[in-house]
Amino acid sequence: RAEAPPRRSRSPSPSRLAVVIEVHYLVDVLAGLAVGSGVVLGALWLAGDPRIRQSGSRYDSRGATVALDPTLPFLLAAVVSTGSLAVAVAGGHTGEVVEAGIGIATGAGGAIGWRFVDGDEPAVPVRIAVPALAVTGALWVGAYSLSGAIGVTLAATTAAVVAVVALPALPGRIERLSGIRD
Repeated sequence: RAEAPPRRSRSPSPSRLAVVIEVHYLVDVLAGLAVGSGVVLGALWLAGDPRIRQSGSRYDSRGATVALDPTLPFLLAAVVSTGSLAVAVAGGHTGEVVEAGIGIATGAGGAIGWRFVDGDEPAVPVRIAVPALAVTGALWVGAYSLSGAIGVTLAATTAAVVAVVALPALPGRIERLSGIRD
């Protein structure tokens, strides 16, 4: 007599969860969320966010982000990416060398771009934001597609990040420049 096939469980196994979300196991996603949250909290602490630094004491949350200076978190990202670059070079992983280089350029570009803003700029008007983000998006696409030319990739990435970070200061600078010329 033939045996019946074993009954399948209704709850998905971890390997089935990986298939459901296509790429990662659920535990990978949860670990990524935890690490990412820690990185964001650490960056806010380094930037001087009073909501993170003043635990237990009351503060006026109005304008709490005006005094933030993300230069140190940007530079730390560049330093960590430099370590990644060293590991990738030592291991002969050329794809990761490019990725680490882009990380360095992103951190450096953020630190440079922040020098152009005060931190209390108004929201960027859509008429400026849309074309500017289209240009910076094209720079990033170019950076990835030209990953064989590492210098071009790093320059394009740095320029794109400087532009995105400094974008809120652009309307005021244009206004001041046009006032000077009149």
